[in-house]
Amino acid sequence: MNGHIDIVRLLVEANADLNLPHKDGFTPLYVACQGGHKLIVDILLKNGANVNL
Repeated sequence: MNGHIDIVRLLVEANADLNLPHKDGFTPLYVACQGGHKLIVDILLKNGANVNL
């Protein structure tokens, strides 16, 4: 899991669009919540992920 957290942090630092849905229509925040990835959810929320998408 630490590798995934590092990747999320790199994407945040690179100003990636944290609300960009995958081709299936799910946002990174939705996927992190569904997977129970609390640390990633926290990072996404602290960096502006929209909870209303």
